[in-house]
Amino acid sequence: MTIPIWLKATVPDLDEVDAERPIAGLSSADTQELSDAYSRAAEALEGQGATTDSSAAMRLFTFLSALLSMYLKSRDRAEPFGPRFQFSNGRSAIPEDFLGHLDLLSELAARATTPVIRARLADVCWLLDRKRGNLGVTAITAYIEIIEGVECGALEFLGTDGDCLDPRACDLLRRALFIGLNIGRDKAEVIKAREAIARFRDRAIDRGMPASVIWFSELDMEFGVSAPDKVAAGVEAVLGKFSDRGNIHDEVSLWQVAARAYRQAKSSVK
Repeated sequence: MTIPIWLKATVPDLDEVDAERPIAGLSSADTQELSDAYSRAAEALEGQGATTDSSAAMRLFTFLSALLSMYLKSRDRAEPFGPRFQFSNGRSAIPEDFLGHLDLLSELAARATTPVIRARLADVCWLLDRKRGNLGVTAITAYIEIIEGVECGALEFLGTDGDCLDPRACDLLRRALFIGLNIGRDKAEVIKAREAIARFRDRAIDRGMPASVIWFSELDMEFGVSAPDKVAAGVEAVLGKFSDRGNIHDEVSLWQVAARAYRQAKSSVK
């Protein structure tokens, strides 16, 4: 069986290469952009005659490019990462490919200074081996660092003005809390994730941003962060100021979220 080129990296390679060199200076919070940077670095090495058999840098860069290329399916608790490409005769990387590289994932996560990379490394390693509970904590902490980095402007989601009121922030927080369901809701890191959801929901309401209110209100209810009647009241406050009458989709969605929140509030009283 042929080993994919992205699976040739080894732990000793870490002592020969600065694994984060290809992403130096990048402020992206998107794994795909970092994956592409690693891919370009590997292609540059290949142009100089390097191969995965001869170059530790080539091995590590292709490894990290593949790992970061997987897309996050935050609503899928069992299989949260999927391949970037799927062909009739093959595909790009999936988590199970890295089962034989858990020690490398763990060691890379311990050394990573970039939270986007640390989150992916720790999450995949924990997903493949639930006995490594410390990596679940590391993943949640890194996801929070990404969110806080976007908040303060140190990181940014591609194509935005640096705001956290973005569906990608929802994806990261949802993934963090799914991990939290396994390692314990009382963990400080899990509590910070829950607080971030409430904070962004309130911020979206204050700014009167219907789409963001919908995203974060639904996420709030999904994990029972705030009292459902408070969620409903916040949505109604936005509806009371709703002026984009041409956007019937957002208006209907807001009413649906408010109705669901009130139903939850009623059932929680019984």
